[in-house]
Amino acid sequence: MRDTGKSIVKLSNVVQLYKSRVQQLGGDTSQRINATRLKEKLVAQIPDLEAHKNKYEVILSFKTDIGDTLMEATRKDHDSDAVSLMRAAAIIRKDICDRLCENQAFRAKIEIEI
Repeated sequence: MRDTGKSIVKLSNVVQLYKSRVQQLGGDTSQRINATRLKEKLVAQIPDLEAHKNKYEVILSFKTDIGDTLMEATRKDHDSDAVSLMRAAAIIRKDICDRLCENQAFRAKIEIEI
């Protein structure tokens, strides 16, 4: 797991890797692999490994890497996302206003002609 350079791994990805390895070795994979038991065995065999539940996904991480991972996650520039959303909202507002004004002018023109 550490060879990829990632500090965290989804348990579902580990299950898929395990299943493909069992198939490569000629094992039976017709039955569903119990992810909870696999997680418990991994955590028991690798003392530095921790499992964290994240809504619907279980994340595996090493104790020594969790601090770096959290710091990396907090470094993401959320300001640029907010600015992009603000610009998109301004464009949509302008478009709505233009369409409303266009419709009101059209209605006023019809009312005058009638």
